[in-house]
Amino acid sequence: RASSHGEEPVNRACRQIKVKNIPHDLDWRDIKTAFESEAGKIVRCELDRGTAWITFGRSADAQKAVDTYDRGELNGRVIEVTLER
Repeated sequence: RASSHGEEPVNRACRQIKVKNIPHDLDWRDIKTAFESEAGKIVRCELDRGTAWITFGRSADAQKAVDTYDRGELNGRVIEVTLER
């Protein structure tokens, strides 16, 4: 299956992701710093009981965060990262 790194035509560009299974010793600043370092500028980050909702400035950055972090490890826990549509 071929993939393209170009912008796809998207009717509603998704800029928000949801991150589940975040270690409880991390706060929203830790999450923001980690995701901004790899994916891009974050305009909003909320954390509640191990789940974070992160809004990026660009939809391409949100997709990059999913591609980079989904099923990855954060402080010893496997996290799940999905686009919020």
